[in-house]
Amino acid sequence: MTVHTFHFSGEPAHHPDEDARAWRDNRFAVFDGITLLHQQPYPDPSPAAAAAQAGCQAVLDTPLDAQGPEKTLRHMAAEANRHIKQLNQFLNITEQTVDYLAVQYAAAVGAYGFIQDDTLHCAQLNDCEVMVLNKQGDITFRLETDTGPVNAYLRHLQDTHHFAASSPEEHQYARKNVINNTQLEFQGVPIRMGVFTGQEVAEQFITIGQHQLAPGDTVLFYSDGMLPFVDNPAFRKYLATAADFKDLDSFHRSLGGRLAERSLVLVRPG
Repeated sequence: MTVHTFHFSGEPAHHPDEDARAWRDNRFAVFDGITLLHQQPYPDPSPAAAAAQAGCQAVLDTPLDAQGPEKTLRHMAAEANRHIKQLNQFLNITEQTVDYLAVQYAAAVGAYGFIQDDTLHCAQLNDCEVMVLNKQGDITFRLETDTGPVNAYLRHLQDTHHFAASSPEEHQYARKNVINNTQLEFQGVPIRMGVFTGQEVAEQFITIGQHQLAPGDTVLFYSDGMLPFVDNPAFRKYLATAADFKDLDSFHRSLGGRLAERSLVLVRPG
């Protein structure tokens, strides 16, 4: 098994780097801290960065459950969420003190998993994802969240509540009423926007999958900043066929990628 990890901090850096990635033995994780929008001054060190790091560490430390891979993946999610709850308690951020503007949860989303007997067992939350490429760079497996019509719902809120797009008022409402809301739907379609905040309800939003790996497969765990690139066929072919990735930075920049921070753990099991 060979493993390569990549991280790009983003340009320009408006706040501390809040992605984290980790691997050990047959376990892999990428977590993305949730930006504390509209919180000024921006905290440094960032609680979002600490939440992402805590999530990765929980994946590495959770024992494999003898009852099966799904149990293990759910325990990993619970442990990640528990670690983030402890971080928030340390910061005195609780359901009583949070106001989603001046006081916001340290929070993260993530993609993680492990490989056992040539089978990938994985889970993800929100917009971090897992992907498997064959030797040609074609997608043979992708684990992602169907968030539902969240953008249409936000436009609806802007009309009905007279929120300006990306305003503090919209942000506060969405963090309080959209994130981790298991009952939310719009026009009869569920909206699933889960985030590890330390609230147990967040664990209901993880998506779990498994995939039998073939010789030559490449497994990717990545944060949302990588989405424009893994959706590019030329970039996927590069990831599936490159020998040493020494020119990955220049290659991704040639595709126009400079702004958002992004993280990737690439695994070749063979």
